[in-house]
Amino acid sequence: MEPIFHSFITDELPEDHKLAWEHVYCVACKALVHAVPNECMREWFETGVGALCLNCFVVRVELGDYEGLGFKT
Repeated sequence: MEPIFHSFITDELPEDHKLAWEHVYCVACKALVHAVPNECMREWFETGVGALCLNCFVVRVELGDYEGLGFKT
């Protein structure tokens, strides 16, 4: 799975998405990125390692740490 970006543009996940009705935290910095009731709290990526806020995602990419992010190499 390639990384999927979530933002305030749509502000919510599809109703049938597995995370739509869950609190979701960045796996790196523990920031709340998505909250019940299906609301985006900050920009984030859905990746193979879990949710990553935009800042933590960018740091990993800048460090060249693509492991588990889902990029095709």
